[in-house]
Amino acid sequence: MTADEFLATGPMRPDVLLIAADWQSRVLTLAELQETGYDVAAAPGLRVALNALAHHRISPALVLLDAAGDEEAAPARVEDVMALAPGVPVVLVIGALDRAAWEPLRAEVAALFVRPVTVGALVEAVQRIAPPRGEEGYHVED
Repeated sequence: MTADEFLATGPMRPDVLLIAADWQSRVLTLAELQETGYDVAAAPGLRVALNALAHHRISPALVLLDAAGDEEAAPARVEDVMALAPGVPVVLVIGALDRAAWEPLRAEVAALFVRPVTVGALVEAVQRIAPPRGEEGYHVED
């Protein structure tokens, strides 16, 4: 899905909003989350996701944000995501060299991973925080 298609779609209420600029990471994580039973909307970067959130085009139950390789990704921009999606848990993935800059967000996000990290570890974190629909304790209100 292109950025324009993503923004033209909506309003969406996915289980997971996956934000990843790196297409390989995005595709692999998307496939694994879908295989696990999640409804996933995948944005090709933070700028596109922020635009969709700001224009109420998407209302996810959880945000999985891979900041690695995204030129827009900065702690302040992630805080913008949290402000536009209040109460929505955020799973954050950062690059190893950027740890110090992101450390202040550790207490604000549901989970923080430092690359390298496996897709399986990310999916396990998502499952722990927001089990797929149909499993006890989780549902998305319509």
